Amino acid sequence: RRQRQMCIRDRLNTMGAIRSESARVYRRVCEGRIPVEDGTKLFYMLDRMTRMAEAEFLESRLEALEHGQSA
Repeated sequence: RRQRQMCIRDRLNTMGAIRSESARVYRRVCEGRIPVEDGTKLFYMLDRMTRMAEAEFLESRLEALEHGQSA
């Protein structure tokens, strides 16, 4: 049961979705619904997902710029 409470429910394929999930985890920790230690782990995973999404965004922008300049 405890493992299920920690699971992230929604698809996190946008920065907005990751931000919303971070807020949901924060509220659950503040309400005492999940332990601080578990919330910390979830925040770490969400932070890593944010960094990956940022890197993917920057990579796509860089590719677009490179293709635009070579044309």
